[in-house]
Amino acid sequence: MDAVTDPDVTQVSVMKSARVGYTKILDHVVAYYLSYDPSPILVVQQRVEDAEDYSKTEIAPMVRDTPRAHRHRPGSQSERHGPDYP
Repeated sequence: MDAVTDPDVTQVSVMKSARVGYTKILDHVVAYYLSYDPSPILVVQQRVEDAEDYSKTEIAPMVRDTPRAHRHRPGSQSERHGPDYP
């Protein structure tokens, strides 16, 4: 978390094996920025379907269930068109 929350760090690269909990770490990073330092975030997946699934199964429930993150979600678009995630 030190590297991803340091304003002087512009890129974090990760070399990892499979099934080590990286997705949960990524979820926590997204939650941190939604809750404490709202800013644009881009999470890239290999396929559009993967991105939609990740958004619906991981990000949207996390935002819904975390009061501080929910409070900082973009409001105008979600009020007009449904959730911003995706």
